Amino acid sequence: MKDADGTRQKLSYPDLPEPLLVGTYDNHTHLEIADGDQPMNYQDHLALANQVGILGAVQVGVTLESSRWSAEVAATEPRLLAAVAIHPNEAARYESMQALDVDIDGIADLASQERVRAIGETGLD
Repeated sequence: MKDADGTRQKLSYPDLPEPLLVGTYDNHTHLEIADGDQPMNYQDHLALANQVGILGAVQVGVTLESSRWSAEVAATEPRLLAAVAIHPNEAARYESMQALDVDIDGIADLASQERVRAIGETGLD
């Protein structure tokens, strides 16, 4: 990412805030996205979140691929639940309704997994 003058923008994480007084859960995360100058994996993100009182999170997929990842990670990581979906912006990129329908069927299959608790990215999640 570049600043208005064309120089590279520093992409670092902010300092951690004060811990919450009461532990809570983040209801919408995208832990599969690794960005910034020093990308972190989902375990590192969860460890930092725990330091400030975030006990767990709902990991939201936006494509069939990221929804599969979300379901797989939630199946093994007790601090995560998964929401699966095809984001409306992603749905518009399909070459045919048939291809979209195939992936929607894949989302439906994922939705039956024990740690998948929501259909996300619909504007209602």
